[in-house]
Amino acid sequence: VTVRTFKRKKKMMNEQINLLTMIENVDPEDTAVLDEIDARFWCWIEGHSYAGTVNGKHLYEHEDGSAYVNSWQGDDNPCAPKYTSSWDASEAVRPKGWVFDLLETFSGKFACMMEHENGDCVRCISLAKTAALTKLHAIVQAIAKEREKNAVAA
Repeated sequence: VTVRTFKRKKKMMNEQINLLTMIENVDPEDTAVLDEIDARFWCWIEGHSYAGTVNGKHLYEHEDGSAYVNSWQGDDNPCAPKYTSSWDASEAVRPKGWVFDLLETFSGKFACMMEHENGDCVRCISLAKTAALTKLHAIVQAIAKEREKNAVAA
């Protein structure tokens, strides 16, 4: 493992923690933060580093350090994945073999448990204020488990 690979893996782990924290704390009415979560999640699943915004457009960074505008992000593209609010968008990235059970709690928040057909389990209890955000929180953890499992196997 090279130093560059190690730094990249550490950066991806930090981004996973950032995503989970942002999802847990976001106000569902704060569209700017929801858009940032969407952009950060897209970068994370694509293996890019989130690099911030310029003129309202989200940037991502390639391995070589060059930054690019995230071409799907913005009002000019109605097909932009809205993982934070679209059931279909989050469903499209849910890892294969994982099923979820979602319920609304008495406090008005949501609980979600994702389980893999092999018995692995991810629990997200009362972490987010909407069903879509709770599901996305569980998906982030399921993807992380899959990546961890694949890294050990390699």
